[in-house]
Amino acid sequence: MPASLLDVAPTLAELLGVAWPRTRGGPGAPDAVELLPPQGRSLAAAVLGGPEPDERLLVSEFRWDAPGAASTDWLVAQHYRGFKFIHDGYRGARQGRLLQELYDLGADPHEARDVAAEQPARMAVFRERLAQFKLGVKLATEGVEAAGVEVDAATLEELRRLGYLR
Repeated sequence: MPASLLDVAPTLAELLGVAWPRTRGGPGAPDAVELLPPQGRSLAAAVLGGPEPDERLLVSEFRWDAPGAASTDWLVAQHYRGFKFIHDGYRGARQGRLLQELYDLGADPHEARDVAAEQPARMAVFRERLAQFKLGVKLATEGVEAAGVEVDAATLEELRRLGYLR
């Protein structure tokens, strides 16, 4: 069952019967801060032998903080429906080419055979999701104005609800 580190806290909270806190600092405290709900989801039912939840897109990233590294020098992996897409912005930038790979984890769990050339439609979907992910990071780190994009009010509200914007 594909899972994210974001799923650990809500899963443990449910297994332990602990309600997710809504504030930090105690109720009524002058320094109380409202906490956002967890971004992950509880996998408690599956851990206890119940049905696994529907699969969703999982994204993991690693940013190179090497001297001279650009903000786009990320290693990003996306897992979805039995496939793993890898975008290596760090090595790709140094080699002067786009470095992206795709693996069919059902047929190749050790990621030995890149099937990107055989799956152009699937690669296009993963590339679009990568662009959306990078835009989300840019919006969160630089703000809407600095990112140079137009965002409608409903999308801005959803980004605030999810904790990406304040």
